[in-house]
Amino acid sequence: MTQPALTQGASTLGQTGYANLYDNIWTDGTLPISMRGIARFPTWVGLDHATARDRVSDHAPVYIVLGEDIVRTDQASRRRIETTPTSCIDLNQASLDALDHLAHVGPSRARDIVAGRPWQRIGGLTRVSGLSAGRVADIAGNG
Repeated sequence: MTQPALTQGASTLGQTGYANLYDNIWTDGTLPISMRGIARFPTWVGLDHATARDRVSDHAPVYIVLGEDIVRTDQASRRRIETTPTSCIDLNQASLDALDHLAHVGPSRARDIVAGRPWQRIGGLTRVSGLSAGRVADIAGNG
């Protein structure tokens, strides 16, 4: 029996945002998947969704990382591959490094998250400078 690598998020580019999780990788459950995610390419190349749909694709690639490897920030371009971790991150217990790997969170925002502890719910992250409700939804895996 096969199962989808991604069970939340959205990979189809709508006119103004992401909609629907149509794209996926299906496995039999035996692969050692350490991370999985959706490559949100419009942000990387500086395109809005409508232009990205017209010029590139209306689907964002999905990916998996096998084993102990992790996806890190590309230092040359400072573009982050957004990931869906295989387990939840506890905002009140996670290390700075673990928080730094969340979508839209870098070292500075990770420090702000630690400084804002304790967090009662993820929606409270909108108090962190630069984290809009949409970005918080991405972090939660709903975007």
